[in-house]
Amino acid sequence: MEAVGRLAGGIAHDFNNVLAGVFAYGEMLFDETPENSPLKRYAKNVLTAATRGRALSMQILAYSRSPARQARTGGCHACHGRDARAAAAARCPPTSVSR
Repeated sequence: MEAVGRLAGGIAHDFNNVLAGVFAYGEMLFDETPENSPLKRYAKNVLTAATRGRALSMQILAYSRSPARQARTGGCHACHGRDARAAAAARCPPTSVSR
């Protein structure tokens, strides 16, 4: 469960980084668009969706930091270690070394 929490926290962090760009460009578009332009409504829709995405990300972060989740971990430590390594391997892209 700890590995799942760490993975969820990493995903939420990465998603927040993506949302930062969406918010920045959405706000810039909203501020720079004339009031009578249909683009104003589109920019508002983008900002609304980004706000919902941020709320979802906060829920994921709350899960990843949950003390109840941490208290329930236990049992087979070898299994947890293997799961954590698998989760980390799935999250990190492979690297290539050129000589």
